[in-house]
This record gives sequence, C-alpha cells and structure tokens, in this order.
Amino acid sequence: MRHILFTCLTLLLAFSATAEPSSEALPALDYDAFRTLPILHEGRVKPLDTVARVSLQSIYGKQRLQGQDAIAWLAELLFSPEKAFERPVFNIPNPDVIHGLNLEANPEHHYAYTALSLPLLKNLGTLRPLLTIPEKDLTLAQQQLVMLYSQMQLFGQLGASMTSTLPIFTLEAPLAEKLDLPADVPLPHMQLQKKRDTPAEAGARSRPETRGG
Repeated sequence: MRHILFTCLTLLLAFSATAEPSSEALPALDYDAFRTLPILHEGRVKPLDTVARVSLQSIYGKQRLQGQDAIAWLAELLFSPEKAFERPVFNIPNPDVIHGLNLEANPEHHYAYTALSLPLLKNLGTLRPLLTIPEKDLTLAQQQLVMLYSQMQLFGQLGASMTSTLPIFTLEAPLAEKLDLPADVPLPHMQLQKKRDTPAEAGARSRPETRGG
C-alpha cells in the first residue's frame, strides 16, 4: 500500500512542480453549512469540520493556520489550491532534513507545498528505501523525512478529492462539438464523464466488432 501511495505522490509532486498557478479566487461559501457536511473518514461518518481539524493538526501541528480555522483552510485547499499550495504549512524542525532537501533555512521552520515539491522529487531515491524500514531502525532525520512524506501525501489527497468537480479541462472545437460542450472553456471531469456515459456513447462502446468473413 505504501508503494502505491508513493507512486501517487510522485505523480502529484511532478504535476505541482511544473503547474502554473491559477488566479481564480476562492468562491464565497456558507461555512456554517460547509463544516457540517457528512464525510466518510476512516470508516466512520464525520462532519467535514472534524476531518478538516484532524487533517490540519496532522499536517501543521495546530488547528488554525495564519488566522484561518481548519474548515477555511480545507475550503481553500479544495477550491483555490494555488493559494493553499503557497501557505507554509509543513513544519521541518530538523536542520539535517532541511539540509538534505537543500532548502533555505528559515527561523519558523515552515515551508509551503510548492517549496517542497521539487526538492522532494529530487530525493525520491533516498526516500523510497526508507518506506520499507521499521520506524525504530530509522534515524531521527529519516523518521522526520518519512513523516514529511506522509503529511504531503495527506495534503495531496485532500487537494485531489474535489478534482472531478473543478473546471480544469478544456476541449478543442472538434471534440467539443461532438460532445455538445463548449470549446476552450474550463470544464470539470464530472461533466465530461456524464457525456461519456450517455446511452449513445455506452451503446457504441458495447457494440461488438464486426469482422469480415
């Protein structure tokens, strides 16, 4: 399982290290309603606010970040990730880890996701073997590097959880016309999937090939 998650994080880091930030602002939200949404988390249904507080505590060590409460932080991560990626939310107190990742030291020891993406990608060869070693056999710096990996994995999973609903895909004119969708306009994957699963499309996929002879 850890190797599957390692691969997922690798792909996410590669994307975020090269992606250009968006200028879209965070949409207005009814936070009172948003925080009460029921979410299945670790086998139990919990309010989204609980998931937000537990997640921010795991990543940042506190349940507030730069004046934001946890639900506001999670909303920003889901709907305006380019801003969340720039917030220094990862705590790296060990100078050996900072030096190993070739990071610039800062007195608060906090770093943003964008600042860590490329350094962590460059050190995946060092990180990979550590995932197979029991924690008790790791040095303190190695333990903190593995913990940082876990925190970034959680951050990435949270950020990707709304991907299907965010308008991040655009279609060129020929394909857009075929699907009866607007061209060169950002669309969510969910909307594309609905078109893919129309009866006509489903029938076309299920039709067996005809062979000559």
